Amino acid sequence: MFGDVLFTGGTRVLGAQATDLSLPFLSWRDFGFCELAKGNLALWNPHIYGGAPYFGSMLFSAIQATRETFTPSWRAIALPGSAQANYQLLPANYVLRAVPLAAGHHRLRVEYASQAFEIGRWISIVTGLPFLAALSWCWRHKSS
Repeated sequence: MFGDVLFTGGTRVLGAQATDLSLPFLSWRDFGFCELAKGNLALWNPHIYGGAPYFGSMLFSAIQATRETFTPSWRAIALPGSAQANYQLLPANYVLRAVPLAAGHHRLRVEYASQAFEIGRWISIVTGLPFLAALSWCWRHKSS
């Protein structure tokens, strides 16, 4: 359906020709793909005003989908300077993670915080310490 846009450089945009939906995004798309063809990931666009973030800054709300699998144990934490104070991770396409984003520049950290993992970690620590003590005792009494 969108093969002409993705592979042959077509200019299909969902919206009326010569409107605010199509005009800025075609030039930004062209800039991004030209930089990518040169081997550069365009993080900064020098052609917007005096320069503006290109990758990771948005003028409109969107949902950022990721390739990682979704489980309820993942959480997103806003970092200083982010456009949002709170982020919510949602399932996308049944198994992937998605983050609804407001307009603006976003800085967030995604961490895995499973209660089962925490319980397992403490069980390992509690059982590991006596094991190390017993191993040390055996090591010292082995030579006698």
